Amino acid sequence: MRSLIFSILFLLNAQAAHSQVITTIAGTGVRGESTSGTPATAAMLYDPVSVTVDKNSNIYVVEQEANLIHKIDTNGIMTTVAGTGVWAYSVDGTPATDATLATPKQVAFDKQGRIFFSEAGSYSIRYIDDSGLLQTKIGQADTGYNGDGLAASLTKVRRITSLCFDTLGQLYFNDEYRLRVIDTLGVVYTVAGNGIRGYGVEGQLATNSKILPGPIAVNKLTNELYYSEITRIRKIDSIHLLQTIVGDTIIGCDTIEIPALSARLDYVYGISINDSGHIYFVSNDKACVLKNDNIVHVLAGFCNAGFNGDHILASTAYLNSPFGVSFNNQGHIFIADRFNNRIRCIGCSNQLNVEPVKKIDAASIVVAPNPSNGRQINISIEGSVDENVQYKLYDSQLMCVGDWLSISNKTLCIPPPLHDGIYMLEAHVKESTLRTRLIVN
Repeated sequence: MRSLIFSILFLLNAQAAHSQVITTIAGTGVRGESTSGTPATAAMLYDPVSVTVDKNSNIYVVEQEANLIHKIDTNGIMTTVAGTGVWAYSVDGTPATDATLATPKQVAFDKQGRIFFSEAGSYSIRYIDDSGLLQTKIGQADTGYNGDGLAASLTKVRRITSLCFDTLGQLYFNDEYRLRVIDTLGVVYTVAGNGIRGYGVEGQLATNSKILPGPIAVNKLTNELYYSEITRIRKIDSIHLLQTIVGDTIIGCDTIEIPALSARLDYVYGISINDSGHIYFVSNDKACVLKNDNIVHVLAGFCNAGFNGDHILASTAYLNSPFGVSFNNQGHIFIADRFNNRIRCIGCSNQLNVEPVKKIDAASIVVAPNPSNGRQINISIEGSVDENVQYKLYDSQLMCVGDWLSISNKTLCIPPPLHDGIYMLEAHVKESTLRTRLIVN
């Protein structure tokens, strides 16, 4: 009966739960390689640095250090789509699964659904053609810069780490201290950066500016290009001027929601922009989103690395050097949790780990009366818990509706009224969390 009651709690608002529960969808936490065809949750990963979702909700994971690109299908099976695990350059026409790769970084998809990826070690962008063969889109397998206006097949580039397509099918990429594009005719142009390392001046013409471009993304509502620049996220606006969207030049980390231009960042390692123009990014061991309110909201993680399990509220979860972020058309958010060797998902499951009355040092949580008919509710931890206890109360939408501190483990009294319904009560004690149900009728 108790499990049935709590199942009803989550069925009341599945969408709200989807936005807050974090789970692992790939990786065991052990750094290593697994055979193609392994269930993703049983597979070992090797420092996943990016995650990208195609239009059919297949998930692609790049293992930079292992020189592999994997696909996780909608049945949760992980297969290798490119690479053998050996670092080396393979010539065009090699079957992708037989090809050696040289430091792959990120995947993107063109309008036909073909897989493109940056290969930093070969100074190129490669793709897998319709026959499953590896081909080169741009780059000469040696580094250099030979100007703009040339066909992509004739253009030299430097180290490319990030790429993306706009709605027209143009392919953008970062090229050391420039941002460049291959237009629909296959010609290469610079859209930002003068080739000199440095910070561009706000409002300056993008092609005249110094830049330090990291990961890039296109806002498909406007076709404007966004990029990270160490402590900032910037965009090239419709008249080709630089504009800062998030952060400033001060390195730091914030654990609270904060106005975008006041947010302190330290190396933004991944950016994605959804169809509503919301900007998802990872930085400072956190995954964040900037919505239309111009506030940076922390989705998961804190300002220090760690791992504290799955099937918990994302807002309570630790990450360890997340390097990539993406999403699917169901609104699920995917994070390449690099040094936890996992791909994490916010929203793939609405099943929250709720432990029954649990003892910690001979102590257990007591709620009375429960069920309550609207009277005062008394909460305490039994036994010898010589510390303050933080209590949080969540409603059927997993929204926190109460946050109290019990000094030195004194009984906490919650006065009426609480609305009728089923609640989840958390007690944080001795670096552990007790959870139980509270019914009001």
